[in-house]
Amino acid sequence: MIADQIQKTNQTLEERGLSPDSYFEVVFADGSAISEKDVNWSEFAVQKEAEFVDKKKVFYVSKFPVKSIRISFAGKEIYIDSIPEDAEVYQFIRSERLLATGIDQQTVVGRGVGLIKNGCVIEERFINALENSIQGVRK
Repeated sequence: MIADQIQKTNQTLEERGLSPDSYFEVVFADGSAISEKDVNWSEFAVQKEAEFVDKKKVFYVSKFPVKSIRISFAGKEIYIDSIPEDAEVYQFIRSERLLATGIDQQTVVGRGVGLIKNGCVIEERFINALENSIQGVRK
């Protein structure tokens, strides 16, 4: 099973700088499943460049085929199921950082997930905690 090939972490979400309601859950093509509560995305992702709104960007995509993914953050959820076999999946966390004299504070302001096909982002969804909304684009 794919999930058995991924190294587990012994740190909690909080120890990794995430709140308990901020995590992903993935079901792989073979039916096995994992959660960010047990693993880091970096343990099964590879860096890849793709086109997003006419610009090249770098994404960290799953190196294993994903059947579905769910992102939970700030009381909202994004769920993408029936992911095409030829699509690659990425997820991300967006944060803001405040730097001032004596202050260095980072705050997570959103989480998102997207699909890449033929080198282009074909769909992206984002939970925006600042606006308390779910936003997205589809090509």
